[in-house]
Amino acid sequence: MADHNTANAGAPPVDDVLAFEFRGRAGEYFRIWIVNLALSILTLGIFSAWAKVRRERYFHGNTWVAGAPFQYLGEPLPILAGRVVAVILLAAFLLAGQLLPFAQGVVMAIGLFVLPWIVVGALRFRARNAAWSGVAFRFDGSMQEGYLNYLIRYLLVAPSLGLAYPYVRHCQRAYINGEHRFGTTRFTFGGSVAAFYRIYGFAVLALVCCLAGFVAALIALMFLANVFLPAFPPSFAEYAPLPLLYVALLPAWCFLTSRLTNLSFNATRLGDLRFRSTVRAIDLVWLYATNALAIVGSLGLLVPWARIRLARYRAARLQVLAPGSLVAFHAGPGERPGAAGDEVAGFFSLDLSL
Repeated sequence: MADHNTANAGAPPVDDVLAFEFRGRAGEYFRIWIVNLALSILTLGIFSAWAKVRRERYFHGNTWVAGAPFQYLGEPLPILAGRVVAVILLAAFLLAGQLLPFAQGVVMAIGLFVLPWIVVGALRFRARNAAWSGVAFRFDGSMQEGYLNYLIRYLLVAPSLGLAYPYVRHCQRAYINGEHRFGTTRFTFGGSVAAFYRIYGFAVLALVCCLAGFVAALIALMFLANVFLPAFPPSFAEYAPLPLLYVALLPAWCFLTSRLTNLSFNATRLGDLRFRSTVRAIDLVWLYATNALAIVGSLGLLVPWARIRLARYRAARLQVLAPGSLVAFHAGPGERPGAAGDEVAGFFSLDLSL
């Protein structure tokens, strides 16, 4: 709480609290989702670029704040080109492992070296293709800072036995948030390194408690199976621990996600605007657990419903604290960065969100 107050010290008075709202509905999105899925399969993945544009336009267009929706400006062809690059990179890595096992390490080293380029490219593409009220976002972070934050600083993690990791994550968050623009207005990030260490410290404690609960539950489960179900298939002992482990780790992961999300928004300003994020770990546990059960129980047909639930919750937990009007922002220069970085980042599930 001290860091939150520090980040907001000297903040201008709030004239209005503007809540985010997600207006999408599961039935509407299901129609988009099922068509996207069918056409992507029929075209061997080629339509997936068009599917992404349709999905992003739906989610952006149904996210509202201050009486206006967001817009997604991306086009399918650059995204398709980016996906081709992502597939080529993955194929090169897999083929190197199969044909020349000794070369796989070289390919991996090359991949690590181009990772900062992927990150910066993804951040530029995602920002420039999102807009609100006709004003686009922008990411102006330099490639040098990208290499510093996503390659060089990682070299501190292993020698410090992981103790430098929260510091690295703080630097990355400051780089991502602080180098974004809305039109010509710059975001600033005031979160402290100490706040990151506290969050990761409590996350480690939560992880230890979850793992202890997992071990206790596993021992009890094996005991009950041996006593009451002696004829149970031997594969039970082999496969039962995996879903149980996921369940055990979910609270720790949701704690870390919720705290980092709140810190990222609450310590960020856009000019005189501030943000208030109130995501709760217990809510995320409930959402992810019930979403997973619904998706498995419906054989995947409730994926759209699960995504709509999550988007609605995230929007409901975010507000803008505005001392003035949101319309006083001006558009910036109109560069159009390529989509390769964004697609490669998405292909390998890199978290680059603001």
